[in-house]
Amino acid sequence: MLFRSNVVNLSACGVNDVFTGFTVSGGYASSGTLRGGGIYSLGGSALIAHCQISGCYSSQTGAGIYLRGGTPRVFDCLLSGNRAGGNGGGLWADSSDVDVQSCEFRGNDASGAGGFGVAVAFGDASPAEIRAVNCIVSGNRGFFGSGGVQILSGNLSLVHCTITGNRCAGPSGGGVLVTRSTLAVAIKNCIIWNNFAGGNQNLAPTSWAGTRLPPEPNI
Repeated sequence: MLFRSNVVNLSACGVNDVFTGFTVSGGYASSGTLRGGGIYSLGGSALIAHCQISGCYSSQTGAGIYLRGGTPRVFDCLLSGNRAGGNGGGLWADSSDVDVQSCEFRGNDASGAGGFGVAVAFGDASPAEIRAVNCIVSGNRGFFGSGGVQILSGNLSLVHCTITGNRCAGPSGGGVLVTRSTLAVAIKNCIIWNNFAGGNQNLAPTSWAGTRLPPEPNI
């Protein structure tokens, strides 16, 4: 089924609300919010768990999941084959305090940034606080930005994550791209390998302060 807006809207949900065990597909956010073809959350704090989110489209950001504000949590979810006209083919978070654990981002696409960016992107005008643990970001594509994970503004923590096989047509950040972040980025016990971009293939910190990154791309 093809939806012309968000399939699921969790904006009214609080920290005790749980959205679990669902398959979300065919969302098409080309009108209304223009964001979050699969799941849209504005100020919500629900737990999104054990879900498969695939084949969703957003003309702007966050084709699979769009999060703005609140303290949402995403656990044990698969986001695949989603496509955004802007950033965040898989997931986009802005002005949010988000925990992402044991999730897979595969084969997502974005004209901006892909997996977690293209696949996944975080923060824009307002900083985001993101903690990702035990996640796989693989086979995502971005036209400009990062193929895998991009942080534009805010704090980002990646722990025990694998970021591999992502591609970016732009000059840098096939795996992870840090841009304009003035806060902290910490990457611990992660594999960032075999990503491709026109310039820096795996890890590209372009402009930031207070960032804690080892010098090697495979961390």
